[in-house]
Amino acid sequence: MTKTLTEQWREGKLKTGWYYTKHDDGKIYIWLCFKDDCSYIENPEVREILGPVPDYYDCKGLIYDSINLANARKRIDELVSKTDKLEKKLEISTKALSDIEDGYSEATGAGQTARKALKEMEGVK
Repeated sequence: MTKTLTEQWREGKLKTGWYYTKHDDGKIYIWLCFKDDCSYIENPEVREILGPVPDYYDCKGLIYDSINLANARKRIDELVSKTDKLEKKLEISTKALSDIEDGYSEATGAGQTARKALKEMEGVK
């Protein structure tokens, strides 16, 4: 099982770097941990190590990812809108073909065409 950052810190094995920390006063701070001063005894006011502070490249990557997600969301919204329009057109077409089929006898070309189209459309939705 992987040890928590707080456990690593108390054992003096936390990597050197900037961390979000929770202190005895209940507040959260940014704290720089060095290999030689990460012991609980030397920093009794620190209660818990919450997580590493992201560096410039981490932040840049997060920004890039959020832009990509926003663009993907915009594209998904466009596709959903197009799908909704196509479903509405299909509904209108199906009704029109049904009306044509109902209005013409089997012998007429329009009735046969409508029946054929409706048969092909079955199961498409």
